[in-house]
Amino acid sequence: MEDAFIAAARAEQVEHIHAEICGVLNRMPPPLLDGPDAEVIDAVDNLMDDLFRRDILSCPGHRWLSGPLPESIRGGLNKLLLEGCIRRDPSSGRWSWDRYTAYFHLREPGWESSLRQWRRT
Repeated sequence: MEDAFIAAARAEQVEHIHAEICGVLNRMPPPLLDGPDAEVIDAVDNLMDDLFRRDILSCPGHRWLSGPLPESIRGGLNKLLLEGCIRRDPSSGRWSWDRYTAYFHLREPGWESSLRQWRRT
């Protein structure tokens, strides 16, 4: 699932600068999203947290925090699903959002070395 998620998120970023979770889910191969909505969202939520911990994924909203970044973003998508903010249409299988959603950004491969090189100049 990780490779498909990253490919879908990068494609979403090309069009919209940041990735929006429903847009990413709609770009992923449907067989990877088989199962009850709660299970699918929990798996994606866990994957996003893993990518966040590995510093591959950044959440734009966190840039405004006055303190340090959280250690984990686990549970964010689960909360959006429970609150009805993200949902999947039962007939079409398309994901959509209402009121709140999750925007994020995947860092480009090698961004750390580019940043170090930029700081040296």
